Amino acid sequence: MDTLSAANQFSGLPMTSLIGAPLLAACDAQLQLANATANFVRTVELDESGKPIRAVDFKYEQVKEDGTIQK
Repeated sequence: MDTLSAANQFSGLPMTSLIGAPLLAACDAQLQLANATANFVRTVELDESGKPIRAVDFKYEQVKEDGTIQK
């Protein structure tokens, strides 16, 4: 198969739709996820006046690469 005939097979395809549509869908999905995250934070962490209403403090230990424990 020569290169010219391979290129001709793709000449009628709507490249804008084939490539652009999935990229646009990924961008839209990311925007929806960002909005959902922001709404969750506003709902869970802040009251109507914007003051924090829920907070969690916790302590943990981490094992470092040399095997020691860091608090």
